[in-house]
Amino acid sequence: MSEPIICYEHQRLARAGVSDETWDWLNDLAEEEDKEHKIGITINNKAVKFSQYAGYLQSPDGTQIMVLPKISNPKITLNDEGKDKEKGQQILQNMVNALLDPYYKSLEYAVDLHKDPKFTPLEWVFQQFLTYLGQLIKKQGLQGQYNPTQNNLNVLKGRVLWGKNITHNHSNAAKFYVQYNQFTFDSPINRLLKTATQHCLRRATTAQNQQWARQYFDYMDEIPAHTTKTQMENDIQQINNHKPHKKYDAIIPWCMLILKNIPFNNFANNQSITLMFEMNKLFESLVRSELVKANYTLKNENKNLIQIKNKKNMIIGESFAMKPDFIIEKNKEIIIADAKWKTIFDTDPFGKHGISQPDLYQLFVYAQYWKAKQVVLFYPKTDIFNKENGKGELQYKQGEIDIILYPFDCLDLHDNSDLNEVILNKG
Repeated sequence: MSEPIICYEHQRLARAGVSDETWDWLNDLAEEEDKEHKIGITINNKAVKFSQYAGYLQSPDGTQIMVLPKISNPKITLNDEGKDKEKGQQILQNMVNALLDPYYKSLEYAVDLHKDPKFTPLEWVFQQFLTYLGQLIKKQGLQGQYNPTQNNLNVLKGRVLWGKNITHNHSNAAKFYVQYNQFTFDSPINRLLKTATQHCLRRATTAQNQQWARQYFDYMDEIPAHTTKTQMENDIQQINNHKPHKKYDAIIPWCMLILKNIPFNNFANNQSITLMFEMNKLFESLVRSELVKANYTLKNENKNLIQIKNKKNMIIGESFAMKPDFIIEKNKEIIIADAKWKTIFDTDPFGKHGISQPDLYQLFVYAQYWKAKQVVLFYPKTDIFNKENGKGELQYKQGEIDIILYPFDCLDLHDNSDLNEVILNKG
C-alpha cells in the first residue's frame, strides 16, 4: 500500500491528486455530510477541503488521505513538510488521547511513536487499543460470567429437564437432558473486543500491531466475533444499558472508536474508512485535561438560560444558552474560560490579532453573569502566537475584568505548566 496523501485542515486537495474511484467516493461522502456521520468535507469540480475536522480516510481502492491539524500546516509553521507531518500527527494523538482518556493513562503503556511514514492515525488507534487490551489480559484478565446452558450429557450435571429428557432419552437411560450454569468468557463486551481485534488483525500494517492482534485474537479463541452488524449493534446496546466491570473503562472508548469508524462490511472487499475528529471538540478536551491535571476545580453546571420577558414578566422570546467551556473555581473566585480552535496572527491591520469581536463580547457576558473578575481565552500555540517571541499571553482589561489570551501548546504539553501562574497570578 502506498504512503498516505498529506493535507491539512482547511487546505484544498486537488482533484488531480487522487484516483477517479477515490474522487467518486469523496463526492459520496460530501453528499452525506448533512447526515449523522459528519466529517467537515466540501467538494467542487476541482478540489476537496476538510474544515474543522482532521484524521484519516481510506477510499475503497485503498488510497489513504491523512488530514492533519491546521496549526501544523507549513504555511503557518514555516518549517519543512516532513517535520510538520510528525508534529501534526503528535498533536492529533495528544488531542484524541485527551478525548478518550482524560488522564493520559494510555501514555504509561504506549509504544514509542513509529517513524515509519506509513504509520497513520488509524495505525496509532490500533496501537492504543491493542496496548490497553494487552494490559487488560495480562494484568487483570477478562471478566467471565456464568450462563445457563442446556445440553444432553452422559453425566448428571445441574438439574434434569424431565420433559426434554423424556423426549430425547426415552430409550437411552445413560444420557440426561440437563440445565446447568457454565462459566464462560462469551459476553457482550468480550465479543466487541474480539471483533475490534479482528479489525486490527485484518488492517494493521506494522509488525508490532500485527503480532499483538494475532496473539490476543488467538487468546480469545472461545469468544465468537460478530458475523453481522446487527449482532454488533445489539451488544453495543447491551453494554450501554448494563455497564461492564470498571476494569473495561479504559479500553471501551478505543474499542468503540474502531467499531464505529470501520464499516462492518470491511470484512468483505470494501476498504473504505473514515476516522475523522471534530477539532473544536478535541481542543476543548485537551484544555480540560490539562486544567484537571493542574488541580483546578471545574464546575459542572447545566446550561443556564436567559429568557426574553415583557413588562408583565411573561416569556415572549426564545431562551439563550449561557454556558462557557469552563467555569473554574480557584481560591473562592470564579474564572470563565473558553477554548477557541482559531489561529492568532500579527498581520491584522486593525491590531486585533485575528481575535473575533463576538468571542470577546460572549466572554464579557459570561463574566458579568457569573461575577467573574478574570476571563481566559485559550488559543492554540503557533510559531506566531507563543510565549517565546513575546507575542503570547495577550492581556486586556475592561473595568474590573481581566482578559488573558493564552497560547496553549498542543504539541509539548509540559509547556502549559505555568497555568497556575497565569490564572489569577497565584501559584
